[in-house]
Amino acid sequence: MRPVIPAFLLLMTAVSCVGSACQDPLARRFVPHGLLESGPNVDCAVAHVSYDHISHAAIAYANGTEGAFVLVKGDGSDAAVVFASEEPGMLGGSVDVAVEDLDRDGTAEVIATYTSDHGFPWTWVFRYAGGHLTSITPPHGHDAEWSAFADVTFVDFDGDGRKDAVNREVVDVTRESPDHGPLPTVAQSVYTWSDSHFAITPRALVFFDSYTRRTAQPRAVVSTFDFNGDDSARTLRIVNGGTSGVPATSATVILNGLALATPDTFKRQQRAVDIPIRLLAGENTISVEIAGEPNATLAIFVY
Repeated sequence: MRPVIPAFLLLMTAVSCVGSACQDPLARRFVPHGLLESGPNVDCAVAHVSYDHISHAAIAYANGTEGAFVLVKGDGSDAAVVFASEEPGMLGGSVDVAVEDLDRDGTAEVIATYTSDHGFPWTWVFRYAGGHLTSITPPHGHDAEWSAFADVTFVDFDGDGRKDAVNREVVDVTRESPDHGPLPTVAQSVYTWSDSHFAITPRALVFFDSYTRRTAQPRAVVSTFDFNGDDSARTLRIVNGGTSGVPATSATVILNGLALATPDTFKRQQRAVDIPIRLLAGENTISVEIAGEPNATLAIFVY
Protein backbone atom coordinates (compact mmCIF):
# COMPACT_ATOMS: atom_id res chain seq x y z
CA MET A 1 0.00 0.00 0.00
CA ARG A 2 1.16 3.52 -0.70
CA PRO A 3 1.74 5.85 2.26
CA VAL A 4 -0.36 8.86 3.18
CA ILE A 5 0.36 11.73 5.51
CA PRO A 6 -0.48 10.74 9.12
CA ALA A 7 -3.53 12.64 10.27
CA PHE A 8 -6.74 12.88 12.21
CA LEU A 9 -9.67 12.26 9.88
CA LEU A 10 -12.85 14.37 9.92
CA LEU A 11 -15.88 13.91 7.69
CA MET A 12 -16.76 17.04 5.73
CA THR A 13 -19.12 16.17 2.87
CA ALA A 14 -20.05 13.24 0.67
CA VAL A 15 -21.36 13.75 -2.86
CA SER A 16 -22.51 11.21 -5.45
CA CYS A 17 -21.96 12.16 -9.09
CA VAL A 18 -23.41 10.18 -12.00
CA GLY A 19 -21.92 9.85 -15.48
CA SER A 20 -20.91 13.03 -17.28
CA ALA A 21 -22.62 14.94 -14.45
CA CYS A 22 -19.78 13.93 -12.13
CA GLN A 23 -18.52 17.48 -11.92
CA ASP A 24 -16.38 17.35 -8.78
CA PRO A 25 -13.12 18.86 -10.09
CA LEU A 26 -10.88 16.37 -8.28
CA ALA A 27 -12.98 13.41 -9.36
CA ARG A 28 -12.75 14.41 -13.02
CA ARG A 29 -9.09 15.36 -12.76
CA PHE A 30 -7.89 12.06 -11.32
CA VAL A 31 -10.23 9.53 -12.94
CA PRO A 32 -8.14 6.38 -13.69
CA HIS A 33 -7.72 5.23 -17.29
CA GLY A 34 -10.47 7.46 -18.59
CA LEU A 35 -12.90 5.24 -16.68
CA LEU A 36 -15.72 7.80 -16.68
CA GLU A 37 -15.57 8.17 -20.45
CA SER A 38 -16.41 4.53 -21.25
CA GLY A 39 -18.46 1.61 -20.03
CA PRO A 40 -22.19 0.90 -19.96
CA ASN A 41 -22.93 2.67 -16.68
CA VAL A 42 -20.60 5.28 -15.19
CA ASP A 43 -20.74 6.68 -11.67
CA CYS A 44 -18.48 8.29 -9.10
CA ALA A 45 -18.79 9.32 -5.46
CA VAL A 46 -16.64 11.70 -3.41
CA ALA A 47 -16.14 12.19 0.32
CA HIS A 48 -14.15 15.34 1.17
CA VAL A 49 -12.15 14.91 4.37
CA SER A 50 -9.41 16.71 6.27
CA TYR A 51 -6.09 15.46 7.62
CA ASP A 52 -4.22 17.86 9.86
CA HIS A 53 -6.24 20.70 8.31
CA ILE A 54 -5.25 19.59 4.79
CA SER A 55 -8.13 18.81 2.43
CA HIS A 56 -8.32 15.28 1.04
CA ALA A 57 -10.85 13.56 -1.23
CA ALA A 58 -11.77 9.87 -1.13
CA ILE A 59 -13.14 9.01 -4.58
CA ALA A 60 -14.79 5.83 -5.85
CA TYR A 61 -15.33 5.20 -9.57
CA ALA A 62 -17.20 2.53 -11.55
CA ASN A 63 -18.46 2.13 -15.09
CA GLY A 64 -20.33 -1.16 -14.92
CA THR A 65 -17.37 -3.32 -15.94
CA GLU A 66 -14.50 -1.95 -13.83
CA GLY A 67 -13.95 0.38 -10.90
CA ALA A 68 -11.34 2.05 -8.72
CA PHE A 69 -10.77 3.90 -5.47
CA VAL A 70 -8.32 6.79 -4.99
CA LEU A 71 -7.35 9.15 -2.20
CA VAL A 72 -6.29 12.64 -3.30
CA LYS A 73 -4.35 15.00 -1.03
CA GLY A 74 -4.94 18.71 -1.55
CA ASP A 75 -7.44 20.54 -3.69
CA GLY A 76 -5.33 22.98 -5.67
CA SER A 77 -2.73 22.75 -8.41
CA ASP A 78 -0.52 20.64 -6.13
CA ALA A 79 -3.23 18.01 -5.50
CA ALA A 80 -1.95 14.46 -5.97
CA VAL A 81 -3.12 10.86 -5.63
CA VAL A 82 -1.54 9.33 -2.51
CA PHE A 83 -3.32 5.97 -2.63
CA ALA A 84 -5.07 3.94 -5.35
CA SER A 85 -6.80 0.56 -5.48
CA GLU A 86 -8.37 -1.24 -8.45
CA GLU A 87 -9.76 -4.61 -7.37
CA PRO A 88 -11.72 -6.81 -9.82
CA GLY A 89 -14.66 -6.79 -7.40
CA MET A 90 -15.01 -3.01 -7.75
CA LEU A 91 -17.21 -3.43 -10.81
CA GLY A 92 -20.40 -1.76 -9.69
CA GLY A 93 -22.74 0.23 -11.83
CA SER A 94 -23.13 2.68 -8.93
CA VAL A 95 -20.88 3.70 -6.05
CA ASP A 96 -20.99 5.38 -2.65
CA VAL A 97 -18.32 6.66 -0.24
CA ALA A 98 -18.75 7.30 3.48
CA VAL A 99 -16.35 8.21 6.28
CA GLU A 100 -16.94 7.00 9.84
CA ASP A 101 -14.82 6.16 12.88
CA LEU A 102 -15.96 2.55 13.11
CA ASP A 103 -13.49 1.44 15.79
CA ARG A 104 -13.77 4.64 17.88
CA ASP A 105 -10.01 5.26 17.92
CA GLY A 106 -10.34 8.92 16.87
CA THR A 107 -9.41 8.30 13.23
CA ALA A 108 -12.15 7.54 10.74
CA GLU A 109 -12.27 4.73 8.24
CA VAL A 110 -13.27 5.25 4.59
CA ILE A 111 -16.09 2.98 3.39
CA ALA A 112 -16.46 2.51 -0.39
CA THR A 113 -19.42 0.54 -1.73
CA TYR A 114 -19.84 -0.70 -5.30
CA THR A 115 -23.33 -1.89 -6.27
CA SER A 116 -23.28 -4.33 -9.17
CA ASP A 117 -25.64 -4.37 -12.12
CA HIS A 118 -27.43 -7.20 -10.29
CA GLY A 119 -28.20 -4.74 -7.47
CA PHE A 120 -25.79 -6.35 -5.01
CA PRO A 121 -23.53 -4.05 -2.91
CA TRP A 122 -19.86 -4.93 -2.28
CA THR A 123 -18.01 -2.85 0.33
CA TRP A 124 -14.33 -2.10 0.99
CA VAL A 125 -13.05 -0.49 4.21
CA PHE A 126 -9.78 1.48 4.37
CA ARG A 127 -8.03 2.44 7.60
CA TYR A 128 -5.44 5.11 8.45
CA ALA A 129 -2.70 4.12 10.88
CA GLY A 130 1.02 4.71 11.21
CA GLY A 131 1.06 7.15 8.31
CA HIS A 132 -0.34 4.58 5.87
CA LEU A 133 -3.70 3.83 4.28
CA THR A 134 -4.50 0.11 4.22
CA SER A 135 -7.49 -1.99 3.29
CA ILE A 136 -8.86 -3.89 6.27
CA THR A 137 -11.44 -5.66 4.12
CA PRO A 138 -11.47 -9.44 4.67
CA PRO A 139 -11.22 -11.50 1.47
CA HIS A 140 -14.22 -13.29 0.05
CA GLY A 141 -13.44 -16.97 0.56
CA HIS A 142 -9.99 -17.62 -0.88
CA ASP A 143 -10.23 -14.78 -3.42
CA ALA A 144 -8.40 -11.76 -1.96
CA GLU A 145 -9.49 -9.63 -4.95
CA TRP A 146 -13.11 -9.71 -3.75
CA SER A 147 -14.54 -8.28 -0.54
CA ALA A 148 -16.20 -10.46 2.10
CA PHE A 149 -18.49 -7.52 2.90
CA ALA A 150 -21.59 -8.19 0.81
CA ASP A 151 -24.75 -6.24 1.65
CA VAL A 152 -23.04 -5.30 4.91
CA THR A 153 -24.33 -3.28 7.87
CA PHE A 154 -21.93 -1.74 10.38
CA VAL A 155 -23.34 -2.28 13.88
CA ASP A 156 -21.98 -3.01 17.34
CA PHE A 157 -22.28 -6.78 17.83
CA ASP A 158 -20.37 -7.39 21.05
CA GLY A 159 -21.30 -4.28 23.03
CA ASP A 160 -17.82 -2.71 23.09
CA GLY A 161 -18.94 0.49 21.30
CA ARG A 162 -17.11 -0.30 18.05
CA LYS A 163 -19.11 -0.95 14.90
CA ASP A 164 -18.63 -4.48 13.62
CA ALA A 165 -19.61 -5.74 10.15
CA VAL A 166 -22.70 -7.89 9.60
CA ASN A 167 -23.60 -9.46 6.25
CA ARG A 168 -27.37 -9.27 6.27
CA GLU A 169 -28.38 -11.91 3.71
CA VAL A 170 -27.49 -15.34 2.38
CA VAL A 171 -26.78 -14.82 -1.31
CA ASP A 172 -25.36 -16.98 -4.11
CA VAL A 173 -22.96 -14.56 -5.79
CA THR A 174 -21.52 -16.86 -8.46
CA ARG A 175 -23.11 -14.68 -11.15
CA GLU A 176 -21.26 -11.63 -9.85
CA SER A 177 -17.90 -12.74 -11.29
CA PRO A 178 -18.30 -14.41 -14.69
CA ASP A 179 -14.78 -13.35 -15.68
CA HIS A 180 -13.13 -14.42 -12.43
CA GLY A 181 -14.72 -17.81 -11.72
CA PRO A 182 -17.31 -18.75 -9.11
CA LEU A 183 -17.39 -17.13 -5.69
CA PRO A 184 -18.52 -18.85 -2.48
CA THR A 185 -22.03 -18.15 -1.25
CA VAL A 186 -22.26 -15.15 1.09
CA ALA A 187 -23.73 -16.25 4.43
CA GLN A 188 -25.21 -14.16 7.22
CA SER A 189 -22.00 -13.63 9.17
CA VAL A 190 -20.37 -11.29 11.67
CA TYR A 191 -16.90 -9.72 11.52
CA THR A 192 -15.76 -8.14 14.79
CA TRP A 193 -12.73 -5.99 15.53
CA SER A 194 -9.51 -7.83 16.34
CA ASP A 195 -6.90 -5.20 17.22
CA SER A 196 -7.06 -2.96 14.14
CA HIS A 197 -8.65 -5.41 11.71
CA PHE A 198 -11.87 -7.34 11.18
CA ALA A 199 -12.02 -11.06 11.98
CA ILE A 200 -14.95 -13.37 11.30
CA THR A 201 -16.66 -14.82 14.36
CA PRO A 202 -17.57 -18.51 14.61
CA ARG A 203 -21.23 -17.61 15.12
CA ALA A 204 -23.56 -18.36 12.21
CA LEU A 205 -26.38 -15.83 12.28
CA VAL A 206 -29.97 -16.97 12.01
CA PHE A 207 -31.41 -13.44 12.19
CA PHE A 208 -30.30 -9.83 12.47
CA ASP A 209 -32.14 -6.52 12.41
CA SER A 210 -31.79 -3.04 13.86
CA TYR A 211 -34.69 -1.13 15.41
CA THR A 212 -34.87 2.65 15.79
CA ARG A 213 -37.31 4.80 17.75
CA ARG A 214 -38.78 7.25 15.24
CA THR A 215 -42.15 8.12 16.79
CA ALA A 216 -43.17 10.33 19.70
CA GLN A 217 -44.72 7.38 21.49
CA PRO A 218 -43.14 3.91 21.70
CA ARG A 219 -44.48 1.62 19.00
CA ALA A 220 -43.90 -2.10 18.57
CA VAL A 221 -42.16 -3.19 15.35
CA VAL A 222 -42.68 -6.79 14.30
CA SER A 223 -40.20 -8.88 12.27
CA THR A 224 -40.45 -12.49 11.10
CA PHE A 225 -37.82 -14.99 10.01
CA ASP A 226 -37.76 -18.67 9.09
CA PHE A 227 -35.73 -21.31 10.89
CA ASN A 228 -35.13 -24.72 9.34
CA GLY A 229 -32.08 -25.89 11.28
CA ASP A 230 -31.63 -29.01 13.39
CA ASP A 231 -30.68 -27.34 16.68
CA SER A 232 -33.44 -25.05 17.96
CA ALA A 233 -31.44 -24.03 21.07
CA ARG A 234 -30.00 -20.62 20.18
CA THR A 235 -28.98 -17.29 21.71
CA LEU A 236 -30.75 -13.96 21.22
CA ARG A 237 -28.43 -11.00 21.76
CA ILE A 238 -29.70 -7.46 22.39
CA VAL A 239 -27.17 -4.64 21.87
CA ASN A 240 -28.34 -1.26 23.16
CA GLY A 241 -27.49 1.60 20.79
CA GLY A 242 -26.14 -0.89 18.27
CA THR A 243 -26.27 1.18 15.09
CA SER A 244 -26.74 4.83 16.10
CA GLY A 245 -24.85 4.71 19.40
CA VAL A 246 -27.95 6.22 21.07
CA PRO A 247 -29.14 3.74 23.72
CA ALA A 248 -32.75 3.05 24.63
CA THR A 249 -33.83 3.87 28.17
CA SER A 250 -35.80 0.63 28.20
CA ALA A 251 -37.20 -1.91 25.76
CA THR A 252 -39.67 -4.73 25.34
CA VAL A 253 -38.59 -7.70 23.20
CA ILE A 254 -41.03 -10.55 22.59
CA LEU A 255 -40.14 -13.74 20.69
CA ASN A 256 -43.03 -15.99 19.63
CA GLY A 257 -45.25 -14.56 22.37
CA LEU A 258 -42.64 -14.92 25.13
CA ALA A 259 -41.34 -11.70 26.73
CA LEU A 260 -37.54 -11.85 26.78
CA ALA A 261 -36.95 -8.24 27.85
CA THR A 262 -39.27 -5.73 29.53
CA PRO A 263 -38.85 -2.21 30.95
CA ASP A 264 -38.35 -3.87 34.35
CA THR A 265 -35.51 -6.12 33.17
CA PHE A 266 -33.79 -4.15 30.38
CA LYS A 267 -32.44 -0.68 31.21
CA ARG A 268 -30.33 2.03 29.57
CA GLN A 269 -27.15 1.07 31.42
CA GLN A 270 -27.20 -2.41 29.89
CA ARG A 271 -25.06 -2.53 26.78
CA ALA A 272 -25.36 -6.13 25.59
CA VAL A 273 -27.52 -8.98 26.89
CA ASP A 274 -27.49 -12.64 25.79
CA ILE A 275 -30.68 -14.65 26.33
CA PRO A 276 -30.96 -18.42 25.70
CA ILE A 277 -33.93 -19.22 23.47
CA ARG A 278 -35.55 -22.01 21.50
CA LEU A 279 -36.75 -21.34 17.98
CA LEU A 280 -39.79 -22.76 16.26
CA ALA A 281 -39.47 -24.82 13.11
CA GLY A 282 -40.62 -22.55 10.31
CA GLU A 283 -41.70 -18.95 11.00
CA ASN A 284 -40.59 -17.08 14.12
CA THR A 285 -41.82 -13.63 15.18
CA ILE A 286 -39.97 -10.90 17.09
CA SER A 287 -41.70 -7.79 18.44
CA VAL A 288 -39.54 -4.86 19.59
CA GLU A 289 -40.71 -1.69 21.35
CA ILE A 290 -38.19 1.01 22.33
CA ALA A 291 -38.49 3.81 24.88
CA GLY A 292 -35.99 6.67 24.93
CA GLU A 293 -34.63 9.52 22.83
CA PRO A 294 -35.37 9.86 19.12
CA ASN A 295 -33.03 7.63 17.10
CA ALA A 296 -32.40 5.33 20.06
CA THR A 297 -31.61 1.91 18.62
CA LEU A 298 -31.52 -1.75 19.51
CA ALA A 299 -29.73 -4.37 17.45
CA ILE A 300 -31.15 -7.89 17.71
CA PHE A 301 -29.11 -10.95 16.75
CA VAL A 302 -30.10 -14.61 16.84
CA TYR A 303 -27.32 -17.17 16.49
